[in-house]
Amino acid sequence: MLRLPCGYRTRLACYAFLIWVFALAAPLRASDVILYRLFMLDGTTAVSFGEYARIAGSVVFSLPLSGLDGDTPQLQLVSLAESAVDWPRTEAYAEAARARHFIDTRGEAEFSRLSEAVAGTLNQIAFTADPSARLALADRARRLLADWPARNYGYRSKDVAELANMLDEVVSELRVAAGQSRFDVSLVANASPPSVPMLPPPTLRESVEQAFALSRSSPDAAQRTSLLKGITDALTAPAAEGGWAAALLARATSDLVTSARTDQAYAALSTRMLKVADERVRRADVSGIEGLIRAVLEADDKLGRQRPQETAALLATLDLRQESSAHDAALSELLRDADWAQRDVAERELRPSRRSAAVRLPQR
Repeated sequence: MLRLPCGYRTRLACYAFLIWVFALAAPLRASDVILYRLFMLDGTTAVSFGEYARIAGSVVFSLPLSGLDGDTPQLQLVSLAESAVDWPRTEAYAEAARARHFIDTRGEAEFSRLSEAVAGTLNQIAFTADPSARLALADRARRLLADWPARNYGYRSKDVAELANMLDEVVSELRVAAGQSRFDVSLVANASPPSVPMLPPPTLRESVEQAFALSRSSPDAAQRTSLLKGITDALTAPAAEGGWAAALLARATSDLVTSARTDQAYAALSTRMLKVADERVRRADVSGIEGLIRAVLEADDKLGRQRPQETAALLATLDLRQESSAHDAALSELLRDADWAQRDVAERELRPSRRSAAVRLPQR
């Protein structure tokens, strides 16, 4: 076994001890979930309970509609157009939120693992005979320290830099012992946690008001109704005490009734127009279906254009009926023309026989 100088072994032991001190320096904090924020271009915000997803031009997330102090908060699935979101600000906040979550939940555990790995390497170096093998172990530990801050949101990067400086002394001596004069220092990245300030968790009132804003801006009637129902469910118990919760519950209930009436009006419009369209298709009345399309647009104007998706679907259906009617009309005309042509051919074929019969008639 290689006999190392006493001072050398003592220094390695001190370094290992200092690493354990660093590992125990900060208390461990816990958090159950990441609360993201979606910052809208109109200045409003929405809380996302957990990660949001960007899918086909939309962003989908879970909006909390109850207090976040319980284990299972009431969540509402929401979909928004990506174009409505201030993405640079939203993504900067998301990165900061991930960093905070890492620090609160895994930072100390990951730093302890790093510390254990480096301390174990130093102990292994002390009892490794081959100079090249000792140097390889030290280099590997040095690279691990150099890469760690950038991969872990800059958590405790100053402590990691101090550990790296201590290890540099060991690496230098090991390179001399291995007969190497060149020493390439792998600098520790000067990383630090994102500086975006974290907003506090939303109160019930803030969550409900966010849901109200989303319900009134959403073009999707089904989502609007779902949001309003979620609001009424969340406020039923708090509204019993009166105050702001009772006022917001009254607003949600009123909006829900209005939304239901609007749904009924558009459903009745669709039923009525499609029934008339079917009759006009049977008559191949193309111009009549064009009149129905104009009637739908006029009715939508009177209703305030509140259901663009339903109106678009109805107009698309009428367009198909119009095409079908035009096709049937063209086919009927073609068959009619073919029938007359066939009759004309038959008439021409009969004319000679009629003349011959007239010639053979006996004279009186």
